Amino acid sequence: MSTNTRALNPDVVKTALDKIFFDSYNKKKISGHVDHADTRVFNQESINNRAETISTIYQGIGEFVGTAEESDYAETNFEQGPKRAIGFSKFTNSVKITEELESDDMWSVVKRHVSDLGRQAMKTKNRIRFDLWRGAFDATETILSEVGSEKYLVADNNATLNGDTVDNKSQVAFGEASIDDLFTKLYTQLQHDGTIDEGQVASTLLIPTALHKEACVLLDTEKVVGSNNNDINYYSNKYDISLATSRYIGSQIPSGTTDPVFGDIAQGSDTAHFLLGDEHRVMSYTRKALETNFRAKEYSDNGTSKYLASFRDGQEAVDFLGVTGSDGTV
Repeated sequence: MSTNTRALNPDVVKTALDKIFFDSYNKKKISGHVDHADTRVFNQESINNRAETISTIYQGIGEFVGTAEESDYAETNFEQGPKRAIGFSKFTNSVKITEELESDDMWSVVKRHVSDLGRQAMKTKNRIRFDLWRGAFDATETILSEVGSEKYLVADNNATLNGDTVDNKSQVAFGEASIDDLFTKLYTQLQHDGTIDEGQVASTLLIPTALHKEACVLLDTEKVVGSNNNDINYYSNKYDISLATSRYIGSQIPSGTTDPVFGDIAQGSDTAHFLLGDEHRVMSYTRKALETNFRAKEYSDNGTSKYLASFRDGQEAVDFLGVTGSDGTV
């Protein structure tokens, strides 16, 4: 940037700072690691012109019915279940650029702060979003909690609208036996009309960083892991299960971290893991995408410029269907 700061055009300054900000925000991830925008672990939806979104669960229309020749087509009422309103929260942060920083040509300091602002934007989105997964066993409630007792995203006693009990929680520590159990629970899940959920196919294994190496070996090894025989690796040969790793579901996220909007943040775990179907309903809502602004010093009372960033988001776990998990304890 030029040392002639009085001649700086605000649009030019914003363009330069935006490049620094978004280069940091969009920093390349380690292969196999996911963030808040990954469509495998969060269904992404943009919301326009509303302060909140209304989500619901439907019981479904049931299976086809055998019908005699020239008889009327079978029909089923599309039964609607409970509803829930999810509001959107505004998140903001900014970097102040004082007259002294400008006049002393201290743009290297400004660049570092703006770069950190980009990283903090990504960190905030990830920490908030993955709270849904960290709290899956004891905090993240589905819409079914609107019509009864607490119904968590992963539990051994979830119930469909039809009244069937669905156990989508494994009691097995991470390993081949755990994946077997989760796979079976997912593939045989009953949907809300009491029939097998035909659409749920195991597609993503979500794990903390601590399990990344073990999961890679388990899923990608051609033969049976640790075996000297010729048995094939069932998962690498027969199923296309994608590995999704996040540091934001691990123990690095402590409990008791209070967020002014979402409340207590659930503690992470280095043993919890999840097998997801391709039609799960863990949702990420964007009301206003991440945007930046530059306020020149001419518009302040103290000669301080500001580079500002903000976004409006919402999130929820609509239903437990399409999700299985284990907290990693036996």
